[in-house]
Amino acid sequence: MNMKRVLLLITLLVGIWCGVGAQTQKKIVVLSDPHVMAPSLLVSEGTAWTNYLNRERKMVDNSQQLYDEMMTRIMTTSPDLVLITGDLTKDGEQVSHEYAISKLDELRASGIQVLVIPGNHDRGANRNAVYYNGASTTAAAVADNDWFAKHYVNYGYGDSSECEGTTLTYACEPFDGLVVIGIDSGRKGIVSSTTLNWVKDKAETAKANGKRVIAMMHHPLMPHFTGVDTFVETSVVSNYETVRNTLAEAGVKVVFTGHIHTSDIRKGLECRPIESYL
Repeated sequence: MNMKRVLLLITLLVGIWCGVGAQTQKKIVVLSDPHVMAPSLLVSEGTAWTNYLNRERKMVDNSQQLYDEMMTRIMTTSPDLVLITGDLTKDGEQVSHEYAISKLDELRASGIQVLVIPGNHDRGANRNAVYYNGASTTAAAVADNDWFAKHYVNYGYGDSSECEGTTLTYACEPFDGLVVIGIDSGRKGIVSSTTLNWVKDKAETAKANGKRVIAMMHHPLMPHFTGVDTFVETSVVSNYETVRNTLAEAGVKVVFTGHIHTSDIRKGLECRPIESYL
């Protein structure tokens, strides 16, 4: 993660407009993978911290400053909705989530709606979820599904959303006429048939009622460059062709994803401008 990529992401996607009514347009910002690390995790610098940084390709040591800058830029552009497609935190540490949420609370207080979906770094046991103290580390408490849903109650997991039940997948209507489906692809990029059928039903129902549907998930829905699914198994959702085709047939033509740390658009099935699907 670097500042140039982060700011490019915001600049490119802030221009996506989603018409949700004859006379209404809403501005949506999409971002992913901030991997924010709570400052409290670094108790004191030392070999434990430097050894981690030497093998870590993300700029985790600058993640808090980068995340804060993203939030400031978003506040300045005043979008109607922000979608964050997972990996909000370094490694799922509860204190990192709490820091991430504190900034989302500032957006919410200014009238900006935010919806999130967890990524593979946001829950469950992770050997890198630790406090760094000189030459030693101590395990940090990490989020699980229940913790995540409870603490992100204002960001997709509140009473205004319908939840799938077996995962952190949900559907909500942030604006009249626009349904957003957040699909939980788990830690390994798997969408079960139960979850997929639930999403399909929600999308079809929304379309039948004359509403527009967009979705977001953490793992990409198709390979974004040749061979990536061969070299990195979890670079795309498992059985992605089935998932992609099911969503498309249900009326979901745009899916925002993250995970592979690139900013691009991948077309599938029909090569039409993104605006024509919205």
